[in-house]
Amino acid sequence: FKNNAPTTSAEAAEVILSAVKKKQWRILVGDDAKAIDEWVRSAPENAYNIHYNGEKREN
Repeated sequence: FKNNAPTTSAEAAEVILSAVKKKQWRILVGDDAKAIDEWVRSAPENAYNIHYNGEKREN
């Protein structure tokens, strides 16, 4: 994992410390965290549905 991680621990620490200094309450480290956050916010009712693939459904 260490050799394949897109964000180094040093980079993650910088993001976290910078956000803490700015008193941000949501800290997302890496593109994957940002994508997951966006995905969950787009359909929170489906966030824990293991069959949900991110597509919005028509009612």
